[in-house]
Amino acid sequence: MTDKAYNDSAIWVDFTKDDKPRHFRLGVFGDLKKWNPTNLPSDKNPAFTSRLITVAKPPFRRGAWTHIVITHTGLGSGKGVAKLYLDGKLQGTTETIGEPFLWSRSRAAIRLGVNYIGLWDELAIFNRALSDREVAELHWLKGGLASFRH
Repeated sequence: MTDKAYNDSAIWVDFTKDDKPRHFRLGVFGDLKKWNPTNLPSDKNPAFTSRLITVAKPPFRRGAWTHIVITHTGLGSGKGVAKLYLDGKLQGTTETIGEPFLWSRSRAAIRLGVNYIGLWDELAIFNRALSDREVAELHWLKGGLASFRH
């Protein structure tokens, strides 16, 4: 989710390319000019890798769904944090994200499935961060979020 690039006021998840098995990562980056003022390339910038939550052995496997949840609070306030959950379990919490998030709502985009091959079941966006308990409850819902529809 961003209106710019993957490293500029952005939240994303991806799989690494060179690791076997591939690692799963959450990246959360505020204003690029604030966190990377010298514009170092990502692969040469320790500030880039320190902002990632990396799961070296994610639970993805053929024939089974993996439940992914990202929550965030306070982004742009100087006290932002984000969390990554897989199958209802917390995988990691970012360090404090202090820089602003400069999003233009009219240009912001949620890009789904960029370079992704696989199945996708449902997407939900909530207007607040979910608690650890709520994330676990969502994971175990029979019928997924569709069970909330009337």
